[in-house]
Amino acid sequence: MTDKKRGGRSRLFRNSFDHQSLRAGAAVIVIVQSEVEAETDRDNAKSIYDRTKSLADSKVVAREEVDAAYVAYNAARAFVQANPSSEVPIHLRNAPTRLMKELGYGRAYRYAHDEPEAYAAGERYFPDGMAPQRWYRPVERGLEAKIRAKLEHLRELDAQAQRRRS
Repeated sequence: MTDKKRGGRSRLFRNSFDHQSLRAGAAVIVIVQSEVEAETDRDNAKSIYDRTKSLADSKVVAREEVDAAYVAYNAARAFVQANPSSEVPIHLRNAPTRLMKELGYGRAYRYAHDEPEAYAAGERYFPDGMAPQRWYRPVERGLEAKIRAKLEHLRELDAQAQRRRS
């Protein structure tokens, strides 16, 4: 069956988890990077240059940082292709109709920007029964070292939230 006969949408985008998980994964990388980047962009460029003392070496470090994001993106895509039928958790679904509200769509959703540190600590975004994945593994250099520290801090907030629930 061609994509045209299926309504013109590829298999990847017909399944809401596939589309949303890729978008959510990319959004997490962009959000964390932009938070750290805003305060460190100029200092980071200078620190890379000072550390390497050559523009050519700075380009190599920057390339390694881009490669980590590229590897994460490809790993997330492969995961989605291998797990195409997972449902979006009920608490993350939009509830535009009364029926959807009655079915629990969006119930107990926590808007991250209303939470301390603009992060919904302990919130689950993966489908029920699916272990959380870590595709993005920042390197220990440049901006990614700061991103790594931020992600470790967020994981600690998740662990604290889990301990409070137990």
